[in-house]
Amino acid sequence: MCTVHVDRSEFCQFDEFVANCNQDEVIIVETAHYGRMRAGRCISGEGYIGCSADVRVYLDGRCSGRRQCSVSVASLTDVVQPCRRDFTSYLEASYSCVKGDDSC
Repeated sequence: MCTVHVDRSEFCQFDEFVANCNQDEVIIVETAHYGRMRAGRCISGEGYIGCSADVRVYLDGRCSGRRQCSVSVASLTDVVQPCRRDFTSYLEASYSCVKGDDSC
């Protein structure tokens, strides 16, 4: 298998995690953390940061091995609540697109 590319991004509370690969590729979820890891695009510097949970297994089950997938970040609160409920959390995730062809 050949890794085609890796996409790493922050997905805010009301965003969708969307992974897309080419026709001859499949998604492999590399990392996925949900919570308030650090200040950035989704979380301002004010308030509590530093709480998170690894949700790679969840995203892996929803996306890996498929050509495309979409997961609502807000739906992750049904899976895990790593921070106090009154704090907004976000998803930080990365994935690769790999070809199933050994000729790379």
